[in-house]
Order: sequence, then structure tokens, then C-alpha cells
Amino acid sequence: MFEVHFRRRRPTDARSERCSKLFLIWSTVVAVIVVLCLFVNRVWAAVGTVLILLFMIGFTWYYYQSAPPETEPVEESRPADNGLSPSDIAEIPSFAYQKNSGNDLNGSDEGVGGWLQCAVCIATVKEGEMMRQLPMCKHVFHVKCIDKWLGSHSTCPMCRADVKTGELSSEQPAPPV
Repeated sequence: MFEVHFRRRRPTDARSERCSKLFLIWSTVVAVIVVLCLFVNRVWAAVGTVLILLFMIGFTWYYYQSAPPETEPVEESRPADNGLSPSDIAEIPSFAYQKNSGNDLNGSDEGVGGWLQCAVCIATVKEGEMMRQLPMCKHVFHVKCIDKWLGSHSTCPMCRADVKTGELSSEQPAPPV
């Protein structure tokens, strides 16, 4: 029912988090200074204010100096995935879909009412439509959808299994903990 999506923290997120904490600390100091000025003798309030401000300036300088340096995002050194050649795509078996025809569709998720759904276009598959079943993972897709996908990727769009070798690629996300 509910989905939780985690996003990777960027280096700028850590900096903005530090700024938020610093703002909260400075706000508290300003409140203390206001209380000093209202309830304490003016001379001692001025001395206390100067001391607190000097301490906070030193603290702010130390706070920013101790922050880890911002690093540029590192490009992952993954080989470019240029997809499969048209001849490799044509070698993958295709068939006309028939509901309850006895085809081996073990790797495919059937949607509402037992009908198959193409994970690329998210459409329900109708009888007679041309389908292509990936040999390693057994997932099934519309021929036009998967051919376009495989033109620019060499992995299954659902499980990221390598279409040619059947190995899981490095793009596969880690399983949930």
C-alpha cells in the first residue's frame, strides 16, 4: 500500500544540515542575550553579550573548519551500456500471446484477472499481441517495447539480469533490509 523511497544524500545535503544546526544554536544565543539585556544590569549585560558573541564567533569558525571538505561526486567507472545489436535482439524468441496457452511464462507477473502485463509500457497484454520472452529470466514483454529497451540496454528492465549471459548486472539494487 505504501512505498518508501530512499534517496542518496548529496554532499550539499550535509552542508545544509550543518547550516540548520548552526542557525538553531545562534537563535538560542540571541534569545539568551535578549534575556540578559532585559533582566541584568546594563553594564554586565553588555560584558556578557560581548563575551557570548566572541565565543559564538569562535565556535562558528571552528564548526566550519571541522566540517569534512565537500567532494565532487565520483563518476562510477561502469562500462557504457550501449544495448544489444539488432541481430542479437532478433535471436530472442517471440510469440503471439494466448491466455492459458501453456506457454512457459514462469518469470512473468500476471496482473488483475490473470492477464499478463508488459512492465515497459505498463499495459495489459491482449491475446494475439506479439510478445518476446527473455531467455535467462523468463520475463515477457511486448516485442516493440522490449526491442526499443534492448536497443539501449543489455539488461532485463525488471530484474536487471544480463540478457546475453544471464548474470545479474551491477545496476541491480541491493535487496531491502
